[in-house]
Amino acid sequence: MSKRVSGPHFCAGTAKKIADKLYNELLAECDAHGGFLSYDDIRAIAEGFRSDLPASFPFYEDAYLDCMATAGGAGRRLLIRKTLPGFVVFAFTNDVIRAAFSSQYARMGKNWSVHFCDALADYADAVLVLPLSRNICKVYIEQACSHGEHLTIDDIVTSRPVAQLMGGLFEALVIATRNGRDVERFCDKINEHIRHVLTIGGPDPLLVNNRTCREFVAMLQDTNHQNRYRHTAYNREEMILRAN
Repeated sequence: MSKRVSGPHFCAGTAKKIADKLYNELLAECDAHGGFLSYDDIRAIAEGFRSDLPASFPFYEDAYLDCMATAGGAGRRLLIRKTLPGFVVFAFTNDVIRAAFSSQYARMGKNWSVHFCDALADYADAVLVLPLSRNICKVYIEQACSHGEHLTIDDIVTSRPVAQLMGGLFEALVIATRNGRDVERFCDKINEHIRHVLTIGGPDPLLVNNRTCREFVAMLQDTNHQNRYRHTAYNREEMILRAN
């Protein structure tokens, strides 16, 4: 069974439970004793509240962050909309990252991979102009409001919309790095992000180069380096890479 993942969906799930309990009791009281609101009036209010959950999601996220800070968890990497795109990219690429950037991984471990995935998500949004981050967060909010605290890692990562988004990213990445100049742009964008988050000034072994970036993109298409999440993207007919 997939491990449950911590995140603002716990707050959304709690809010939904409270709202359901409150409105069910109001409906029961209205049905039994009458009142100033009709049954249909209260039902309309309840349905309106539930349908507004996605739009209210920032409120639950703020509540979650406040709760985690109070509990002493602010130093951990939390699953919020800002970090979610990198989280998804990591799930689909972590095996290839370890293989292509073995030197960086050996020096810094999983933390370096997380920074690389954040950088790759930024590259997808800013350079490839894919609506990756926005749409991944949209899928997550929809799932959080429907699943609440029962949302799992697999629910997010293996969902059809997310698999389509990641398949589209891989295809666009292959096309965008077909020649050396484009690979260099990709490499520069990744290093720009890593320099910023790790406060790196000059040359550093934690930075990437054109050769390792080219190997990374090639390995994404190599079935010898295909984790189960990437497999779901490549096995959807509409997601098969056409950029050979």
